[in-house]
Amino acid sequence: FETVLATNPPKSVANAIHLYLDAIKERMSQHHFNGRIALGWQYDSNVATAPSSSDISTSIGTFVLSSESLPKVDNAAITQLALSHLYDPGQEGGLVWQDNASFYASRYKHQTKYNLDALTLSSGPAYINRTYRVQLPISLDVIQLGNAPYSRNWGIAPTFGYSGIKNLDLSVTGTIQHRKYVTDRERDSNYYATEFTPRFFLANGTMMLQGSIKRFDENAREKYWSNNGLEGALGLMVQLPDNYVLFLQQSRRLTHYLGQQELYDSKRRDRTNVSLINITKRFQKGFSITFSYTYTRNRSNLDLYDYERKQILTMLTWEF
Repeated sequence: FETVLATNPPKSVANAIHLYLDAIKERMSQHHFNGRIALGWQYDSNVATAPSSSDISTSIGTFVLSSESLPKVDNAAITQLALSHLYDPGQEGGLVWQDNASFYASRYKHQTKYNLDALTLSSGPAYINRTYRVQLPISLDVIQLGNAPYSRNWGIAPTFGYSGIKNLDLSVTGTIQHRKYVTDRERDSNYYATEFTPRFFLANGTMMLQGSIKRFDENAREKYWSNNGLEGALGLMVQLPDNYVLFLQQSRRLTHYLGQQELYDSKRRDRTNVSLINITKRFQKGFSITFSYTYTRNRSNLDLYDYERKQILTMLTWEF
């Protein structure tokens, strides 16, 4: 091919050769990168997940919250960045190394004290073949709230996946994480979770049905922040005509807190339901636009934590 290029062939021939050589180079490369840049705008009906009612019942009577403590509506600019790296030495056995970095930022128009920055880094070895995969990443989360440090979390999240059955993928993920809160050391905790996720591929791969069940346990320095519970989710993805993708998901989380807070006669119990509708239109060269609606309803036996929230998001994404 280099000899042909040296003869200064027609532009169409030269372009075809360059594309072929680039494809060969990519396949032979040991380092593979991909990334995502997304910009969006979000409507939020309850920025601080404030209680639905201004009347808060406690063991010593009923308190009335001020207007500042009630739900606040606002709009936010959303930025998401992600970069992934895969090192494949090309050896038999499918041993690779994976690195991932992602950044999320929200900037509210008025409620700036709830601006959020979240940086997530992970790195570790993996063994992948056509039937199963084993991943052993270590991870670090750095979270900033209201332009001030909020928490630092680090840990490991080993995953085992199996895809040896046609149209079915199974995975189990365990998480061990230490959570350190910068301004509230009573919340410092060790977090443990195990999650099982089956995925069923239907209609020649144009549909996917996904379920998940997770058991979690968080042991905090102060007992009333310690909690455990179960979380389940069921989702459906459908590939529609004209490069549209529809995703629907319903999840439910049951959380039991182990300690009893002051002013209350009972321990906190939460039931959190989240409904998601997401539709994406894909374009050429990795571009897409997404519209999503999320409804969250948290029912708690303690009035202070009982709330509902509606979020509407429009996001433009470029994947490369």
